[in-house]
Amino acid sequence: MSGSKPLRTVSLEKKQQAIDYLAKNRVHELLNDLCASVCFHKPSNVKEFLVEELRKRSTQGAEAGLFDNREIDAVFSMADVMQKGIVSEIVCRDALRSLANSKYQFDEVANLQIPAEVDSQTFRKTARSLLAMSPVPP
Repeated sequence: MSGSKPLRTVSLEKKQQAIDYLAKNRVHELLNDLCASVCFHKPSNVKEFLVEELRKRSTQGAEAGLFDNREIDAVFSMADVMQKGIVSEIVCRDALRSLANSKYQFDEVANLQIPAEVDSQTFRKTARSLLAMSPVPP
């Protein structure tokens, strides 16, 4: 067996390759999002629903997922406690974090350029932009 690696080393290398592959392709993120979508929508035919969700993501990109404009508007409405139609930058950031589908998106909220006051249109546009964000694969 000269020149061959010990079985344990090969096993650890394969495990790391699998972990890297899953991270690069954001498989955990995708599965978490799909599970959340199933819980939210409670479809009668889960398999058919999942196939349709995957099709949507294929054609609509990363922003396809759990939140449509109605849900984004509801988040804004809950953040706008005084119902003035405007929230502060800080409140906007907190509301955007509640929409984040991944740790990456959650962390990116801090880097977004957000005005001091945010109306519902700006919030929706910013939320859509956030939901479309994904890490650049290495």
